[in-house]
Amino acid sequence: MTSIVRQLDLKISRIAIHPAVYYKDDLNIEYIVEDIRNLDFNKEFDIVLSVGLLEHFPDEYKHEVADWHRRFLKPGGYAIMTTPRNQVRSRLYYRIMADVMNHTYRELMTVEQMGLYMYENGFDILRHGYIKVHNGLVCQPR
Repeated sequence: MTSIVRQLDLKISRIAIHPAVYYKDDLNIEYIVEDIRNLDFNKEFDIVLSVGLLEHFPDEYKHEVADWHRRFLKPGGYAIMTTPRNQVRSRLYYRIMADVMNHTYRELMTVEQMGLYMYENGFDILRHGYIKVHNGLVCQPR
């Protein structure tokens, strides 16, 4: 299941006073919770945000994950992706929480592995790094 933010409208009056602060009431967001394979959107998004999706697919299906991101992006659009990092803290967490968290396949990976998967599947990596216990990529389809 994935969530897609379909629309984002800001009330400019409050934002103009506090440009670095956003309030829940300032946002008009429509969420759609659905299996990504069943979404009927076309290339209509500037940004596709994927938090913890790629690591749930074995290597032979990772190209499909890249294709799903490409399918929704306008030309010049960005895919922003995260996956759990392959580090001691993450491995320990998933081992301790196995009964609660590990209902499906999960691969802990390095940011280099994540970048390579996306590069080999037609994306240029623009930025990469770490967000606490996650890898992060900003990439664009070639």
